[in-house]
Amino acid sequence: MSDHNPLTLRLNLREKIAYGMGDVGSNLMLCIGTLYLLKFYTDELGMPAYYGGIIFLVAKFFTAFTDMLTGFLLDSRK
Repeated sequence: MSDHNPLTLRLNLREKIAYGMGDVGSNLMLCIGTLYLLKFYTDELGMPAYYGGIIFLVAKFFTAFTDMLTGFLLDSRK
C-alpha cells in the first residue's frame, strides 16, 4: 500500500488524454446512428429538419436530468 493521498495526486497530460479516449468509439457510433436517424426523419417521413433537432434536444435534456438524478441517488446510498 502506498501512503499517497488520492486527493492530492494529479494526472499528467498523457493520462488525461488516455482516459478521455476511452469512450470515443461508442460516441462515434452513437453519432453515426443519430445522423442516420435524422436523415430517415427528413427524407423518408418528410419531417422538417428542425422538428428532428427538437426531438434530439428534448431527448438530451431528458437524459441530462435523469443522469443527474441517477448520480444523486447512487451517491446518497451508503
